[in-house]
Amino acid sequence: MENLKPIMSKYESSKQMVEVIYQTLHEAIISNIIRSGDRLTEEELSEQFAASRTPVREALKRLEYDEFVVYNVKQGYRVRTFSKADCIAIIEGLEYMGQVATKVAANTISSASLLQLLDNIEKTEKAECDREKYRLLNEFHLIIVDSLNNPFFYNAYLRVYEKFLFISSRFDYIPVKTDIISDHKVIYDMLMQHNEEGAWEAALDHSRKTMIFRMRRFMQDELPKE
Repeated sequence: MENLKPIMSKYESSKQMVEVIYQTLHEAIISNIIRSGDRLTEEELSEQFAASRTPVREALKRLEYDEFVVYNVKQGYRVRTFSKADCIAIIEGLEYMGQVATKVAANTISSASLLQLLDNIEKTEKAECDREKYRLLNEFHLIIVDSLNNPFFYNAYLRVYEKFLFISSRFDYIPVKTDIISDHKVIYDMLMQHNEEGAWEAALDHSRKTMIFRMRRFMQDELPKE
């Protein structure tokens, strides 16, 4: 697992070895450096991280709780493979939560968060590669969710969002349609005006397009079953 070293270096400052192992594996799994179905053994990981098996075992159990790895008595730990139905549920769940967040934010969003959204839109328009556009488009909705200042909702959204990143990294990027970016401008305008009904309608319309776009991207081929 030589590819883990650049990621590991970002977390080595942590005083807790279990945190270094967990964060490194977490990022590697989400970004598809460690692939779906790959086996994760305590022995190999202990050697890779120069650590005892105790923090490795704890990190793997956290990843199992996060639903990124599965455990089988005979096979041990393996990186999860999401089914087609799982992918649809993840996409729908993310969109539904984003819709609610946008509606609520219309009444509560701060000037600072609005400036973040505007900056995000400008960066998205200037982005040259689809990978960066995807990242910025996703960040737009994270800013809205974060603006609610509700850590429970944010953490719930983040758990679904990370699973979305997991499945997203396993498919090729396709060109982003300009109307997706235009939708973000409309949502921004509604939020800036604190127009709850307008923000809700814009979010629903945007979600409809986004779900179609994502379904087409992810469902080109039947996903492997667990």
